Amino acid sequence: MQAELSAKRAGLLLTAILLISGFAFGGASMGAPYRDMIVQIVAVATIAVILILRGDRVARIGILPVALIGAAILILVAQIIPLPAAIWAGLPGRDTVVALSALTGASAVARPLSLDPDATLLSLLALLPGIAAFLAVATLGSRDRLWIARLIIIGAGASLILGAVQFAAGQQATALSLFATSHAGQPIGLFSNSNHQADLMLIGLVFAGCLVPPAHARGAAMRQSPLLFYGLAAAFAIGVIVTGSRLGVLLLPVAIVAVLLRVGLPRKWSGFVLLGVVVGVVAVLLLARNLVIETTFRQFSSLEDSRFSFWPDVLYAIEKFSWFGSGAGTFDNVYRSIEQLVRVSPSYLNHAHNDYLEIVLELGIFGALLIIGFLVFMVLSGIRILNEDGLRAGNALAYAGFCAIVLILVHSIVDYPLRTPLLSIVFGSCCGLLIRRRWIETEIRDGDQSAPVEWAA
Repeated sequence: MQAELSAKRAGLLLTAILLISGFAFGGASMGAPYRDMIVQIVAVATIAVILILRGDRVARIGILPVALIGAAILILVAQIIPLPAAIWAGLPGRDTVVALSALTGASAVARPLSLDPDATLLSLLALLPGIAAFLAVATLGSRDRLWIARLIIIGAGASLILGAVQFAAGQQATALSLFATSHAGQPIGLFSNSNHQADLMLIGLVFAGCLVPPAHARGAAMRQSPLLFYGLAAAFAIGVIVTGSRLGVLLLPVAIVAVLLRVGLPRKWSGFVLLGVVVGVVAVLLLARNLVIETTFRQFSSLEDSRFSFWPDVLYAIEKFSWFGSGAGTFDNVYRSIEQLVRVSPSYLNHAHNDYLEIVLELGIFGALLIIGFLVFMVLSGIRILNEDGLRAGNALAYAGFCAIVLILVHSIVDYPLRTPLLSIVFGSCCGLLIRRRWIETEIRDGDQSAPVEWAA
């Protein structure tokens, strides 16, 4: 019993440390190798301890999620294993290298499938924080998961406050940015990109809103607690708008509706607080012709976006490298080699601004299968959540995690949020919340359930 308690505490502590390291060091998608290394070291330690102390629970997580993790790792490892020269030369997209080798008289040598093995190895390491978060949260009980949800809200709140300070500082906000970025001076919070700040604000909104018990479950002791969470959700909603992220603003109503569907619309006025506060504050800001709000909504005056113009080049690259891909982490070099001359400029494209296209380009058909497999996992998880009819924290947190994942998946169509360690850890944590296994049910039967009276504890 004492050993199980120690393992439980270790799991919660490691998960909390991993999340904190992500919030402190993981807000950039590139250009912060030493900070990434810190997060990855914590992730390796987390994975090791979870496998040692809770290997039995890891084994019972489920075939599909474990298979997806194993497949992703194996695919990237396979891409850095040297292949015989004859096989490598026959792979799609390698003709240019083969021709150059022939012109220079270079001898044929064994090469890995990836055009840049070092970048692929870094991509493999970048998977670790998200995997660690998933394994850690998936093996936690219901009460510990509630603490992780609170920590996510606290981290989002810290990013919101820092963003507000950055906004108030105006031109001096560059000194308040945690990373060197072209977005300095904007309310980016703990990130280097305002779009990623919008993602975290949306996730904070969903978690804060879903921690409110459904309307029909509220007793006399719960009359005040919903107001606290609604207030947090309203603050996160304002934070989304202030970032100026167009898709973030478009996803904001989706997040609000998701919260209201979970909470329900009670007969009393408290159920309308979130919607009323958000609409009221936004209306006041608009009427005041606030510069930030005007700038945000001015972006919707035109549907033109430069990222759409280079997607055809990405599709061409996908066709060129065909089934096997160019290798994880090779997008930058590959795109430079096929970019149309009319688009060449002093700036460069670090990502495809569509993670689905980038994954298929780099991993080929195997990347497409991984995407399909994860979508199947999401559909099955969504069906299970809809079929559950309990008021326990596990059900509410699974719903919040599901909604947060959907928001990130949609934003990944035009951006790359999961390229940041911070959002990767939050994403992995949300995936872990979808796992429902016997140990959670046992804790609930033994009294470790977060029933309605526990929601705001």
